[in-house]
Amino acid sequence: MNGDFYIGSITVRRGRDADGAQRRLCRGCGRSFRASTGRALGTTKLPAATWARYAEAMLAGATLRDAAAACGVSLKTSFSMRHRL
Repeated sequence: MNGDFYIGSITVRRGRDADGAQRRLCRGCGRSFRASTGRALGTTKLPAATWARYAEAMLAGATLRDAAAACGVSLKTSFSMRHRL
């Protein structure tokens, strides 16, 4: 990632989040952000493996309840996940 998600300015590495993810700093506006900012799964708290299992279940034609059970999430979370895919 060479540019800032917000204004397109050059960024530099800044450090890490509490969970160990790399943070970046925009030289133009001074904002700090993650490399995943602006991506489809950038704001999720679920691990990528859970999303992969959910996508496989949806492609196989599973219902929301079946997909939720396969991924270990609630029905409400399964509903929200479906709209992100």
